[in-house]
Amino acid sequence: IWVSFLVQQVADPDMGTSYAVAALGQGLTFGSHAMDGGVTGTTASVGSFYTAGGAQNANAAIAANSVSLIALRYDFASSGNDTISMWINPLLDAPLGAPDASGAFKNYASAFTGVTLAYGDYKPFVYDELRIGSSFSAVTAVTAVPEPQSFALLLAGLGAIALLRRRLG
Repeated sequence: IWVSFLVQQVADPDMGTSYAVAALGQGLTFGSHAMDGGVTGTTASVGSFYTAGGAQNANAAIAANSVSLIALRYDFASSGNDTISMWINPLLDAPLGAPDASGAFKNYASAFTGVTLAYGDYKPFVYDELRIGSSFSAVTAVTAVPEPQSFALLLAGLGAIALLRRRLG
């Protein structure tokens, strides 16, 4: 399963470190199980949250006070540990490189009941473009936007056709 989202921490120099995550599981409350990927301050991390074994994390740096694209891949194993991999601002027009953070965590895929977006502590986060899919391209599809010159050229062409039609008719 792939999940991607845009996230930006709201800048406020008087507030401390905060977190924002996207988690697959039962939520992020006491007694729940989840595999998550997100941002704490200027550190992005992937982790496993469950009461029986505590939290486990793998970290990577992220730019402060900027919009970041986070892409997460959850791989569920029939035996052994599940894995989660995170890419921070991956190039969308190039092959996907090595993840910025990844980890193997307790196998509890059967306990998952949904997706949770959460933020907390001191600074709020802004989320946008949450996507869930079966491939990287499904969660990062980019729609081409025509350049303004294209519209001008189209109008000129339609005008020329209208002029020719008027002369002939």
